[in-house]
Amino acid sequence: MNPFLERLGEELERAARRRARRAPLDRWSRRTLVLALVAVLLVAVPTVTAVTGVFSAAKRTSPSLVDADASRCVSPTPKPQVTDAPVAPELLRTLGVLRRPATPQDRPPHAQNASFFTNQPVNLDAIRLAQTSADGVRYYLIPVANVNAQRKLPDTPACKAVRPPRMPVVPGVYFEEREPGAGGGIGRATVDQIVRGYTLATSYSEGGDKPGHARAFGLAPDGVTAVTLRLGVHDRRLITVPVKNNVFQTTFTGHAGANIRLYFHTAEGVTPVGPKPPSRAARRRQHAASRREHARDVAATATPRVTPRAGRPHTVFTVRMKVAHPTSRGEYLVALQGPHAAGCASRDRIGVLPAQAGALRGLVKASLGFPRSLPGWCRGAWHGTVKARAGHRVVGRFAFRVR
Repeated sequence: MNPFLERLGEELERAARRRARRAPLDRWSRRTLVLALVAVLLVAVPTVTAVTGVFSAAKRTSPSLVDADASRCVSPTPKPQVTDAPVAPELLRTLGVLRRPATPQDRPPHAQNASFFTNQPVNLDAIRLAQTSADGVRYYLIPVANVNAQRKLPDTPACKAVRPPRMPVVPGVYFEEREPGAGGGIGRATVDQIVRGYTLATSYSEGGDKPGHARAFGLAPDGVTAVTLRLGVHDRRLITVPVKNNVFQTTFTGHAGANIRLYFHTAEGVTPVGPKPPSRAARRRQHAASRREHARDVAATATPRVTPRAGRPHTVFTVRMKVAHPTSRGEYLVALQGPHAAGCASRDRIGVLPAQAGALRGLVKASLGFPRSLPGWCRGAWHGTVKARAGHRVVGRFAFRVR
């Protein structure tokens, strides 16, 4: 993971909390997923508050990635889709709230629009309101046939080039956090993630968009009566809250994305679940890497620079440069060309929107690499260009070598 995630994560989550929820556009092609390793990690678990509707009138203070091909693939807004298909048996066995009879309160306003962010038909009669917090935040569970469903793209020449990754069909639930106003968030989880305690999410309370007004919530399987959250590693604060209708939620003094350890209370005792927080030494290394990364971002110039200059087939290479006049829609293409060989990567490109304001104004940045589950770079010399999409003007060139 790219270590500047913490600062980006908080900015994006705050933006998400301020904006009304929009249908997410999950149109990343396979090339973008394997090349764009600039990841934003809001919470170190699979299910987090969705970062939707973050594109506001505020100027970008960090660069963002766009799929160079998907930007030309436009899908019309789909019509709401509903179904009367029953809930998957494994969900019913795990979450008792889905087994209870439906009530009029279970259906959220504009429930039919749930298909926009689930990318599939939704059984409106299966939605359940699990909890309402003291300050009016409502938590809905929306069971779906496939948490990995992707929006169908239109049959156009531009969309033919967009190849979303193939994901297995897995039943699960979308977990909606709906604020009394227009804000909120959405996460998703499988049965395995719920049972293993990998659904802890954090966010900022509406109207309290700053550290000290954070919220933690998540799902727990049947048999879990309460959860304990250990906040931080130094002070080891403990918060124990009951599980009601398979949902736990609480507010805490701290910030979204805080280092929290989760424990399930069952008849057999108290058990730690979910990801184990990193050690103190690991956090020191991460903070040091984050400081180095930020210093390189600030020091970027009009000449592209790659870090490192040489590496191995699965090395992540980061290219940085700054452009003079960044605009809200001024996209730049980072294009690569290198040696050809069987069983390794050859060439590709990705789009970047530069930062518009702040210390990183003008920064164009992309981290390029491949996970070890895929073939890595072809060995040899690689050459790249940074090109302004408007006018196709080359604004910089760079190179690196794979040993």
